[in-house]
Amino acid sequence: MSVWYTRAFGRLYSAVYAHRDVAEARAVADRVGSVRPLKGLRLLDLACGSGRLSSVLSERGARVVGLDLSWDLLKEAGGAIPRILGDMRALPVGAGSLDGVFLVFTSFGYFPSDDENFGVLDEVGRALSPEGFLLLDLANPSWVEDHFLPVTDRRAGDLLIHEERRWAPRRRIVKDVRVRHAVEGWEEAWTEDVALYDLDDVRPALAAGSFRDLRVWGDYGGGPSGRSSPRLVVLASRSDAQGLPAAQGRIP
Repeated sequence: MSVWYTRAFGRLYSAVYAHRDVAEARAVADRVGSVRPLKGLRLLDLACGSGRLSSVLSERGARVVGLDLSWDLLKEAGGAIPRILGDMRALPVGAGSLDGVFLVFTSFGYFPSDDENFGVLDEVGRALSPEGFLLLDLANPSWVEDHFLPVTDRRAGDLLIHEERRWAPRRRIVKDVRVRHAVEGWEEAWTEDVALYDLDDVRPALAAGSFRDLRVWGDYGGGPSGRSSPRLVVLASRSDAQGLPAAQGRIP
């Protein structure tokens, strides 16, 4: 039986979520670049999708590889940046071979159990050098609770998008999405099911992975985090030093 994310991240994803744009990716890169210079670093864009962040990181001089489970989105990416079809729970990289991993735009919490979700952080820790970092971008659960909309309707070009949301046990958001083409009349539907985590939830897993320095912002522009901030943008570093040398090793 297929899982929800193999259907949700298909051919319609980029059109349905067109508001996740390159400007947003540039803001993420600038946020990390203000703390850790990116030029020359070996970076993994995890759950890279169509590659907008990968392209921005490459523009900043980083050596980037993207990984995603969606062949449809990887086909959209194009360009010269290497991209891998793979699962974030088993990264096809050598231990200690990366300087940094970006897991952004609410790409964490897709699996049914906490063990599976936090296992992704363990796998990231394995792949990072002793001086490596993780940029983990979460939807702020408090903000989601305060702005919860059970039903929304919107339009993206010729696509009419109807979304119904509900809370599920263990602070999960389940969203039923139905897309209809306004001209041609065809429809597609799928369900998304994402666990929401706050900083207290992820902090023990990060500590277990030897991340000693945590910086948290409430949005991509560097605003403070708190109940009213839409995001929890966590830069977890294994050292607070800046300008560290690049990791040694290869991505197979």
